[in-house]
Amino acid sequence: MNVIERLDWDSSFFGYEVGRIQIEDINDLTTSDFIEKSIKFRLIYIFSKNIIDIPNIRIIDKKIVLSQKTFFLQSNKNILIRSFDINRDSFDRLKELAIQSGKYSRFFLDKNFVNQEFERLYIRWIENSLTDKSKFDVLVAVIDDLIEGFITLIKKSETVVEISLLAVSQESRGKGIGKQLIVESISRSKEAGLDEIRVTTQLDNIPAMSLYKSANFKIIESINIYHLWNL
Repeated sequence: MNVIERLDWDSSFFGYEVGRIQIEDINDLTTSDFIEKSIKFRLIYIFSKNIIDIPNIRIIDKKIVLSQKTFFLQSNKNILIRSFDINRDSFDRLKELAIQSGKYSRFFLDKNFVNQEFERLYIRWIENSLTDKSKFDVLVAVIDDLIEGFITLIKKSETVVEISLLAVSQESRGKGIGKQLIVESISRSKEAGLDEIRVTTQLDNIPAMSLYKSANFKIIESINIYHLWNL
């Protein structure tokens, strides 16, 4: 059985012990060794390609990883898309949109999070997107001088860029903003010499799945995520 890995960042951020384990044989979760070692964690993320039917272990997310090769595309000039500029753009607006985008997040859906973990986590993610050394770009869609959508891109390797967050305001959904943010991201990644663009979303997030498939992203990985709480 794989050991339970302590997640230092999560434990520090949430203020309680958080662990992670990848499971291939679900029977490993019922052994006395696992039960004894799991007690020291308040929360354990369990990743498995198999279905787990064990009391107190709840499926929270069906994570889908999609991929697309980069290439040059022509953007819709009716929508202004440019890099975020901290000197003229509203960071508060980015935070607002980031929180709006997370209604399919496991940190929102799991009601055992009771200390505003979801909101704090998404705000930290957008902060990191602007300051992290692995940041590639943060693009915003601007209509009438107001940010109506954004996408954050993180460089994962010399050839791969990852979409970290994508959000469009509720008022501007259905106008093609999300698609144009993706189109611009693919083109900029190609221009920078990156060969592949990836994104992780939830299977139940039908709008996101439809959006990425419309941009010819293909599923390359699917995994179930469960939460085990010791409350």
